[in-house]
Amino acid sequence: MKHLFLTTMLIMSVLSHANACSRITYTTTGGNVITGRTMDWLGTDDVELRVMPRGEQHTSDVSGAATWESKYGSVVTYSYNYIANSGVNEKKLAVDALYLYGSKYPDAQGQDNKISTAMMVQYLLDNFETTADVVKYFENNPLPVVVEGVTGQISGYPLNLHYIVTDKSGDNAIIEYIDGTVKVHHIKGRVVLTNDPSFDKISAVRDYFVEAGIDGSMPGSSLSQARFVYLTGWLDQFTNNELQGYLPGIKNKSFANQMAYSVLSLMRGVSTPLGVEISMEKPNNTSTVWRTVSDVTNGRFYFDSVLTPTTMWIDIDDVDFAKPGSVDVSGNTTLHGDVTELLK
Repeated sequence: MKHLFLTTMLIMSVLSHANACSRITYTTTGGNVITGRTMDWLGTDDVELRVMPRGEQHTSDVSGAATWESKYGSVVTYSYNYIANSGVNEKKLAVDALYLYGSKYPDAQGQDNKISTAMMVQYLLDNFETTADVVKYFENNPLPVVVEGVTGQISGYPLNLHYIVTDKSGDNAIIEYIDGTVKVHHIKGRVVLTNDPSFDKISAVRDYFVEAGIDGSMPGSSLSQARFVYLTGWLDQFTNNELQGYLPGIKNKSFANQMAYSVLSLMRGVSTPLGVEISMEKPNNTSTVWRTVSDVTNGRFYFDSVLTPTTMWIDIDDVDFAKPGSVDVSGNTTLHGDVTELLK
């Protein structure tokens, strides 16, 4: 126990180097699956909510770039017009990218068919139906992923990312590039992902707090490790059942809506407030600018803005994935509720 405590404290002393995003998967014994994430950054990221049609040609802005045609359509948030950040495809596969400063990618110099870290979310959404398919892909000579050129930078930082994939069965894969090797963590059920350090190391923090009694000792800072423990502690307490005391006030008295709103409330709870003074000496302490929730069981993608008091959603099954579309989710929007029709 003492050795575990010292190891945990050492890990917690390592600060995250850039944006402080968080991601969870909430599953129930009845087979419902909801994901949620926050986007924390130094300022507005010019976010745009896009419909990416099936059959569209994609590439990366890197030398020797791979090109591919999308097999599946998807709804995706894009940051700065070039980073595919969070999305779900028509097969209800949800994919998110979060910052991992400690990433180290394989040497791909002189190789062809490369993908930028900025486009990896789009590549996975375009090509795969299930998490098992994604895991198999990474086990069989995947295309090289690189941090290169203009799209390899964000606000002066290298665009070092790790990824999490969740399908409608509640199967998850966390993909990281550690010491020049891709590492995949294949996990069924509820899971939490934040930022540095790598998933296996940050899990030691969780293990310590679980052993110590996590429900009475959850930290509350914006540090990656603290967010990881905070989310784990609350997620472990989430119910598998309808909350009869609250259900009458929930839209359509729907358990699916109860789950989605539970995840949204948790992502709001772990968010860093708007108004925190930003310091490059503490880049982990940046405000949350938006949140997404993906109901991969029923096919609904929520977008929750911090910069304007609005929450909107898109019903995946009602989207026409034969053509592109977008919705203004900037701080200037007054949209709220179901915006699926605005894509048509």
